[in-house]
Amino acid sequence: MLNRRILSAAVAVISLAAPALAGVNLEFRAASQVARINDTVSVGLYAVYTGSGSSNISAMDVLLQWDATKIQLLGNVNNGPYSWLQSNFPPDSGLDGLNNTFADGNAKYTALANFSATAQAIPAGLLVTTLQFKALAATPGTTISIPLTLGANSRTAVYGNAFPGEDITGTRGTANVAVCALAANGDMNASGTTNGDDVQAFVAALSASSTLAVDVCPGDFSGNHVIDSADVPGMVAALLGL
Repeated sequence: MLNRRILSAAVAVISLAAPALAGVNLEFRAASQVARINDTVSVGLYAVYTGSGSSNISAMDVLLQWDATKIQLLGNVNNGPYSWLQSNFPPDSGLDGLNNTFADGNAKYTALANFSATAQAIPAGLLVTTLQFKALAATPGTTISIPLTLGANSRTAVYGNAFPGEDITGTRGTANVAVCALAANGDMNASGTTNGDDVQAFVAALSASSTLAVDVCPGDFSGNHVIDSADVPGMVAALLGL
């Protein structure tokens, strides 16, 4: 009994002393965005290595889930620094059918590395691809997530190349998209009227280069999703009732 206790204690000490294995986290950037109805929302999918140096990626399957009544997946744009052998939403009718339609709020993205050179996840993050969504309806915020599993056969996984099937998946991030109900009108304090009372809030948002929905929805006249100098003429016109 004593030897068993000693062995258990030794295992516990070793477990505490052993460093956590580095993995590859999946992140969305920007993690928070503001759009207007019918806007295209671009969300970068990044592979972020949690160790030092870099980590080889031979392939990945990334499940996606969103509220299809608020936003709609359009597809992806391969604008990252690495040229994948495959980077898209392949047909999966023989499995769980996640890519049969994007109207149901789920999909499976797949990336396959080139045989001659694997992709490299780094601590700063590797842009894997850019997902594109269309804003459909007003919402203070709707979430794009990466579930671990969907259906009986589909699973989110990042694969290394140390041995076949090496799973190096780390954490899975989310993104939030707010969709404005109205066009920009300068009513920064939501009083229902655009007047001098809105100037202070606009100036504060301008100074902060705000990307918050509470500022961008009423004050982003230029449509670039941030309050900046390009919005000043529109705000002045709104105050003058032009």
